[in-house]
Order: sequence, then structure tokens, then C-alpha cells
Amino acid sequence: MPAIGPRHLGFLLLAGILLGVAGWVAGGSLLEDVVEAAYDGTSLEYLDRLVAKDRLKDPQNRTLAYYQERGSRTLHRLILLYLAGLALAALALGPGRERLGSFFRAETSPLNLALFRIALFSQVLVFGPRLAIEASHLPETALVAPPGWGWFLEVLPPTPFLVEGAFRLFQLFCVASLLGLFTRTATVGAAVLGLYVMGIPQFYGKIDHYHAFWWFMLLLASSPSGHALSLDAILRARSPGEAATTPGREYALPLRFVWLLIGVIYFFPGFWKFVISGAEWALSDNLKYKMYAKWFELGGWEPLFRLDRYPLLYKAGGVLTMVFEMGFVFALFSGRLRILFILGGLVFYLNNVVFLNIHFTYLILNYVVFFDWRLLLSRLGAGLFGQGAVLLYTPDPSAQRQAAVIRSLDVLGAVRYEADIRALPGSRISLSLKGSAVHGIRLWTALASRVPLVILGLPFLVTSRRPAPPREKGTSRPPSLRPPALTGVILLSANVLCGLALVDSWPFAVYPTFASIDRPQAPSVLLVATDSDGRPLARAAPLRDDRFVSAFGSPTRLRAYLNLLLAKDPHETDHPLQALWLLWKQVDGGLEGARTVHFYRAMVSTIPEERYRVLNRELFYKLVVEED
Repeated sequence: MPAIGPRHLGFLLLAGILLGVAGWVAGGSLLEDVVEAAYDGTSLEYLDRLVAKDRLKDPQNRTLAYYQERGSRTLHRLILLYLAGLALAALALGPGRERLGSFFRAETSPLNLALFRIALFSQVLVFGPRLAIEASHLPETALVAPPGWGWFLEVLPPTPFLVEGAFRLFQLFCVASLLGLFTRTATVGAAVLGLYVMGIPQFYGKIDHYHAFWWFMLLLASSPSGHALSLDAILRARSPGEAATTPGREYALPLRFVWLLIGVIYFFPGFWKFVISGAEWALSDNLKYKMYAKWFELGGWEPLFRLDRYPLLYKAGGVLTMVFEMGFVFALFSGRLRILFILGGLVFYLNNVVFLNIHFTYLILNYVVFFDWRLLLSRLGAGLFGQGAVLLYTPDPSAQRQAAVIRSLDVLGAVRYEADIRALPGSRISLSLKGSAVHGIRLWTALASRVPLVILGLPFLVTSRRPAPPREKGTSRPPSLRPPALTGVILLSANVLCGLALVDSWPFAVYPTFASIDRPQAPSVLLVATDSDGRPLARAAPLRDDRFVSAFGSPTRLRAYLNLLLAKDPHETDHPLQALWLLWKQVDGGLEGARTVHFYRAMVSTIPEERYRVLNRELFYKLVVEED
């Protein structure tokens, strides 16, 4: 692929720099207006939510002047990253264009795509969003639509009956996809139903970022993921000319887009850490306070090793986190750097588990896409068994069919396959082991040790079937590259736009950035119910009450929901805080005499040694309870 000429490249760079300078000059005054509108809650919905949520962390000090000053620094960093992006684009269009082209022209074995299919749908079934059914039983007033989904609650509200039915059908499609039975239909069905079923938990105050499940299902639905390790592959192998064993671009392209999507997941959190907070994010006590906030969110959980007591360690970890997140997607284009950053991803995951109790297991399990399993398994097979086993089969259709089925299940590459009219007297297939011929029961025993999956294929090996007529040479076309290419481009573009605009919705979103500067305190809600004489009848602190936590499924979801409610206008009619009152009535049977419920916005300490200590509180909302 020829590189762009220096003259054209220089012109593009100059135009980009002039555009950046114009943005810098014009962006200052425009940014002030945008920040002020977001602060007043009159900007775009997601910007209003972003600022309102951030203000909750320190409402007394995070004034309009604070955000105007932050906005100015943010603009400067954006321009800096924009210029860095221009430099990278110049390298990609110039000297690096050939490498970029080879990245997308790569070929791989159908086995690698099939293993990713199995890994993905296994995770969906095991770690899947089963909270959809539990969430659908919460009060209707607890529904908070993600940005852009307000219309959905009016058209198709998530009732328990509807959610249960959709979830069971979704599971059925996932099982069929896992087994590779009618793979294309099953994966399409899983992706279509997954948009609804996996989206239900997102309507209860917190966006759970398992979006990648759905993106990857779409890529599998648009690709030939059932050409290996599937029931479909076994059936295809029984028809002459139909087995898929050779590497191809159609198997590599969807996996390349999975790589890039994982890179985007990491990139924007690191990007916004630098843009919003700069080096302060890593080199101040911010990371310590973020650990406190997470431990507080988890109900007082603490790690065995208190990293917060070692500033040098957690600050170094902060710097490495930003480098890893922003560098991962670029490292994908270099073999050596890719290995380094994949190892960094494993360390990053372990640190999150050990110090923050954050388990994004599904993301780390999808690292299977970064390895050539056909090569690794072949080397394993060669190491275990050597190259001494040869399966000989007669040229008749029945023997060819049996050999093709066995070959489709031979993931270790531990057997060579040869058509030989001299196979063995009285036997259509035989196994040659170090010069000795094996047949009958010994044949299947020896095969099972080298091709363990042959046991699963026995029903297809012992049943007869009239073979389909062989295709003429050259008439079998490989699957089109257009569906996975189009799907990948759409997914990548949507996620890049959401990442740049900080959109946090479903099914596209920027993954949690943790980009702001934290303080050792967190907003909370306190409830006080009084009787008709104004005397306190009962009190509740939802974040410390297991009944509330259990109703929402997790303390993180409950806290996110409370933060959304606190960011609402207290003068709003039918304030969503009423949902908390209805939930309180459900879990506490002693509130029949309550006539007024006072909702207090409290600021509590997150420091482990004084956790939950109320630093200040103010009356936020007052609800008059109507008598039954």
C-alpha cells in the first residue's frame, strides 16, 4: 500500500494545526458559556448530569468559578492531545500506512474465532446480567432511563412477565451460539434480544458497563464464527468440500475489531483523566481518596494490603495506569508492544481486584482474542504426541466423511490425515502409530487421547448420511468481509463518538473514567419518618441498610441511584426520591403511622478509620404521606 506523498501530508498537517489554533482561540469564550450552562443544568442532559454528579463530591467548594478554571485547563490539554493525535495520524497515513493495512489484511484460523465465540457466550451465560429479572420487580418509580431512552419507558416498560420471557429466550439463543447450532441465526437472535435483556438493569440508576458483551455478539453475528468447534462445523465436514480448516481474512477481521474495541474501552478513561485532571490525577492524594470512595461504596470492604499508606506506590501506580490506558490501543499495531501491554492488562486487572475489589472478569477473559490458539495448541499437540499418528482412510464417501469430522475436532493437530486405498483390509479408516496399524476399539481409544473432542462427535461418526454431491473446484466462495467490516466500523465509530462526548448510556458508552479529583467524603441520603404530631417514628440510612442494598442488587447500584436523585431539582414535582419511600415501606412494616418523610442530603466521611461519620447535612426534600 503506497504512502501518501510528503507534499500532501504536509498540507494536511498544516490544515490540522490551523484548525487546532482556531479551536483554541474560539474555544475559550465558547467553553465558558458551555460550563456555565452545564453548571445551571441548562446544557445537554449528559453534561448536566456530569457536572451535577461531580458537584455532589464537594458542593461547598465546587462553584461556577471552580469549573470555569477547570474548563480553561481542560481546553489546553485537549489542544495538546489534538496535536499529538495529528502527529500519530501523520505516521499512520505516511510511513505506518503499510503496517495499518497489514493489520486489517491479517489471516487467522477459524479455530481462533470459534474459541472466542465459545469464551464470549460462556461468559454471558455464567456472568450474564441476571439482574434484569430482579430489577424488573422494583417499584416503577425507581426507573431512571439512560440518556436517549426516555421514550422506551412509555412504549415498552420492563414488566416482570415480559423480562422473564425475553431473558429465557435470550438464554436459549446463547446456548445455541455456544454449541454452534444454527450459529448465524443463534448469534443474531442473541444480539437482538441482548439489546433488550441486557439493557433492563441500566434503567435503575446505574450504568453497568458490560456493553462489550453486546458489541462482540454483533461482530460474531456478522462473521462465520460457526466454521469450527461447532455442531454446524461437524455437519459441514460431512459434506465434501464444505469443511473450513484453512486460515482466512474472514476469521481475522472480526477479531481485529474486537482488539480495537478493547483498546477504545481503555483509551478514553485514560484520555479524560489527563484532560480533566492532568498530572494531579496521579501525583496527588487523589488515588488514595478514590480507594476510600470505592471501599465506602462496597460497604466498608478493605484490602489485605493497605496501599493508601504508601504514597510512592499509589502515585507510581497512577502514572502507570494513565500510560497503560492511553497506550493500549496503539500498542496493538506492534507485536512486541502488544505482548507488553497485554501483560500490563493482566497486572492492571489484578490490581483492581486486590485493591479496589473491582472485577471486570469478562473483559480480561476476552483476552483470548489476542492469541493464536491454532499455533499454541498445535505446539502443545506436537509436544505431547509428536508427529507419529496418521489417520488413513479409503477414498469412499463414508470414510472421507468420518475423516473430515475427526479432523474438524482435532484442535491439537495431533494427527495427519491421508487418503490411502491400502488403509487396512476390512476397515475404511485406520490409525498408523509408529508404523503399527490400529483399528477397531483401539483406533477410537487412541484417537480419543489425541483428539479428545472426538467423543462429542461420536453420534455423527456412527450415523450414516447420504453425502451431498461435491462442489466443482472454484465454485465455493469464502464468506464476505463486508458484514464484519461494516459492523466493526459502526461499533468503533459509535464508541469513539461516545468516548469523546462522555456519553454514558446503552448500548454505547464511555467506560468509567474516574477522571475527577476526589476528596475523602461522599454524598449520602438520610431518611426520617415522623407521625402526625411531628415526632420521629423511624430513621434509615440506605447505604448502611442491607435491606435497601439487597433490593437494588449491589451497594454500587444503590449509591449510583442515590447520586442521581440528589442531583435532581428538589422542587421537582413527583420527585423520584418518592421511590425510596415506597421501597422503605416494602422492607419495613412499622411505618403505617408515618405522615411526613424528611430526606436529608448528608456528606459523610469515606476515611476507613471514621467511615460514615456525618460531616454535615441539610434538608433536601419533604414528602407528605397521604393516608390510605
